[in-house]
Amino acid sequence: MIRHVVLLHWKPNTTPEQIQAVIDDLNALPADIPQLAGYSVGPDAGLAEGNADFVVIGEFATADHYKIYA
Repeated sequence: MIRHVVLLHWKPNTTPEQIQAVIDDLNALPADIPQLAGYSVGPDAGLAEGNADFVVIGEFATADHYKIYA
């Protein structure tokens, strides 16, 4: 299993509309990549300072499946 984790930090001037557009695009991604064995996206829970604002996690059965995504 290959797990790919991406942490996003929004720029201070990023608007809520821009953030929502990114979230919408990320949520649509699994429909285009059948090689994803698992996929989740979401905002930071806000439990600790200094964390990223948002995370994207993709899971792949093989390195070849990951390469299709990447």
